This record gives sequence, C-alpha cells and structure tokens, in this order.
Amino acid sequence: MLRTARKAGKKHTQVVDEFAEIRLREDMPETTRPVEVPECQHRPTDRKVYPYYRVYPTADGYLCIAALNRNLREKLCAVLEIHDEHVDVDLGNASDQVYYEQKGLMSRIEGRLLEKPNAHWLECLEAAGVPCGQVNYRPNLYDDPQVRALNMMWHLHNDELGSYETPGHPVRFSKTPIAPGRGAPTLGADTEAVLASLGYSADDIARLKQARVVA
Repeated sequence: MLRTARKAGKKHTQVVDEFAEIRLREDMPETTRPVEVPECQHRPTDRKVYPYYRVYPTADGYLCIAALNRNLREKLCAVLEIHDEHVDVDLGNASDQVYYEQKGLMSRIEGRLLEKPNAHWLECLEAAGVPCGQVNYRPNLYDDPQVRALNMMWHLHNDELGSYETPGHPVRFSKTPIAPGRGAPTLGADTEAVLASLGYSADDIARLKQARVVA
C-alpha cells in the first residue's frame, strides 16, 4: 500500500486511516463496522490554512515540515524557490484574505515537493536548517537503519507462529535497562498459572477445562 499510496494521490492521514482499517479487519474479522476517525485539527495534514506546518506528499513518499517562525519560513521559500508576500505575517492576526491566499501557497509548495523524492528535499531542507522529517510507517521500521542501530527490533517466539520480530520498547533508562521478554502467549498458555494465582486448585482448573469454561 505504501508503494502505491503516493501514485494514487492519497494524503498522509488517508494512509494512516487505511492502516487502521487493515488492523481492525485483522483483529476483528467478524465485524463489518467502519473505522471511525474523527476530524482532528491537530493532524498536520488536516490543517487548512497553515502551509508551513503540515505533511506534504513528495515524488516517492510524505514529508513533514515545521517552519514555525519568519526565519524558517523564508528559508523554506528560498529552498523551494517560491515567493510568499505574507511570509512575515503572524497568521494568528491575519486577515481573511491572507488566510485565503495561504491555500494557494500550499498548492505551490506541494507542487514543488512533488517534483523530487524525499531524500532530495531532506538534504536541501536540512542544509538550510528547516525542521523536516520523512514520514515513516510501521512497515518501514523493519528496515530502518536507525532502528537497527538502536536494536529496537526484538526477536521473540510464539509456540504456534515460531520466531518473529516486533518493535521494542522506545524508552531506555541506564539504571533500569529493559530487555526482550517472551513472545505473545498462545491461547490458554497461562490459564493454569493465572487461575492458580487466584486460588483455584489443580482439580478446579481441570474441571473448568473439561467443561470448556477456560482454554
């Protein structure tokens, strides 16, 4: 899906919503209800009138840009070779006309970014000091060089699936280091231990299993 999303003209938030849909269908295959995603103004791609802080599509992916002051806005415009006559205006006090014209600026920025891939714009924008970053999705984690360098992918085991990889804990503390534990248990793997901890005897657990109350 990631390979075709850009070609299909999908926004970043559409990609995120489709991943949510896929996960719902995997976790709850019996349900047919739609994924309910609220319209949130804090989602950068959904911000309608601020072109300098949002996720834009590029020639091969999606790029987040956060140029939140005049200096950074000017640098962004210089890199993209576009002109914004309102680059020095605080949009918190801008007129309706300025807000309207910002929509046109978004289109010009998007048009320029679509001309080149993420790697090109990351190099140019970082050299200019403009905060930016490639939008990564969960499937990218498995091959990301930084993720590998930080040993963020854990190798775990499941009795039915065998060995598998999953993202590790993102928070690291020097005095309380965290390490991979066991993999996800299969159905009923911990039944006896959990019931025993609650005071059930071995005979009680056997009767519950025979009655198919527990697995």
